[in-house]
Amino acid sequence: MLKRKAIGKTFIDKYFRELNTVSNKEINSDDLLSIEDTYQYIDSISNIRKLNHYKSEPFEFHDKNRLTDFFIDIINKKNGKAILITKYSEYCGALPLNGLQDFNFNFPYNAEHSGLITLILEDLSNELILDFWDDQGQKLIEIETYGNEWGLIG
Repeated sequence: MLKRKAIGKTFIDKYFRELNTVSNKEINSDDLLSIEDTYQYIDSISNIRKLNHYKSEPFEFHDKNRLTDFFIDIINKKNGKAILITKYSEYCGALPLNGLQDFNFNFPYNAEHSGLITLILEDLSNELILDFWDDQGQKLIEIETYGNEWGLIG
């Protein structure tokens, strides 16, 4: 863990910029979970993935109406305290959210450097993965959900 924390110090400014873009609140270091607590959530993801699963067809990233509608469905199915995880989270700590309304689903395409954002409910009942990439100039996104509520959407 000490090595991860040392690596995290090199990424922390970039990480804050990403988090401030994909969340609806101003983030500082006090907001982040510890690396140890973050890994407890990351390690629990495999249990969530044993539940119901939905995977969207890739669609155009700029189709914000489709993404907005999907998030409305998710929030209506089950909302609650959530954990936002990106690639930098494993080095800097994940971000707790008071609810999915704290996530900015209108984030720009380049908001997260690896093209992968994961949201899990704090009670470990549901998971949402946003996977976005560029395919020959076409910006695409795919949504995966797992869980007893979110895994049934689609």
